[in-house]
Amino acid sequence: MAASTVVIGIGNPLRGDDAAGRTVVRSLRAAGMPVGVELVESDGDPATLIELWRGRDVALVVDAVRSGAAPGSIHHLELPGMAAVPPGTSSHGLGLAEAVGIAQIRRAVGA
Repeated sequence: MAASTVVIGIGNPLRGDDAAGRTVVRSLRAAGMPVGVELVESDGDPATLIELWRGRDVALVVDAVRSGAAPGSIHHLELPGMAAVPPGTSSHGLGLAEAVGIAQIRRAVGA
């Protein structure tokens, strides 16, 4: 059975600050996490993200974004706010907002 909470660090370590999510997960892993929390590094592939979210009570995703805010700024978005994230915010082919949209459609059609 999957842990009830997953923290997913997204990024590409070959692309500088794009590895921010993975760096956070590595730091959390070194600090130690309580039972029931799984830490995962990911390249941000939408299909992989959807599978990682399946059956979880909580999914936290850490990723670098282009937002116009100062470097190092932290943005907290919840699912309802993801629909407002403009396309192209992610440096990945399909970004987090698109993955959330796909997951919501799959759930709506029973997939």
